[in-house]
Amino acid sequence: MSLPTLLTTLENLVVEIALWIVLVPKTLIHLVLHPQAIPSLADTTIDNRDTHEQDEYVSPVLLWLIVGVLPGIPMITSEQGPQWIAHALLGRLEIEGSIAAASTLLLLGPLSFAAAQSVVMRRPLGRSDLRRSFAIQCGCFAVVYLAYFAALAANLQAVLTSYEWIYRPVAYGLMVCGIAWFVFAEFVVLRSEPGGRPARALAVMVLGVLAWLGLVMVSRLILLLMSVYYL
Repeated sequence: MSLPTLLTTLENLVVEIALWIVLVPKTLIHLVLHPQAIPSLADTTIDNRDTHEQDEYVSPVLLWLIVGVLPGIPMITSEQGPQWIAHALLGRLEIEGSIAAASTLLLLGPLSFAAAQSVVMRRPLGRSDLRRSFAIQCGCFAVVYLAYFAALAANLQAVLTSYEWIYRPVAYGLMVCGIAWFVFAEFVVLRSEPGGRPARALAVMVLGVLAWLGLVMVSRLILLLMSVYYL
């Protein structure tokens, strides 16, 4: 790669990161206050249309990666993370394997709900439909993941510092608010979809949770087998 090409690539990267610093919080606040905007934002980014939304906000998938996956990887692979995950990962897998396993675990949430949405709404499990459903679910999961990992961080501060009386309620509050917003956002988003009757919206959430738990249990078994292999 020539020097001018390298500098141009670096320039584009710096500009893009600078824009993320502004647009990611703006998108997060927008979706928290207006969860009904998640489908239209997903459609805009998938179709790559030059619209006001594309100029003003980042895509739901990018938002999920930045506020959900990136903070989540160090949390769930640390000793302060969920205990069964830490047991399978810490000290037994290489760092690359730990990151890949953690990323896969975080992927299961939006993937499970996206598949459930396609099944309940009687849509084919094809590339285009799953891509749209996955982008929508990333918008929902970005917020709940951020709340969950912020709650873990607050709980850790409650253990390590003498301010447990402050951090413990904050952790519980973040968890309750994150789950409540997620249920509300899922219902609003699913109701706005074609054929999204209340009963179907509820069915998607129930099936999504069951599929998510099933995939997590399978992943747990695989991780434990890998940890035994690396003993």
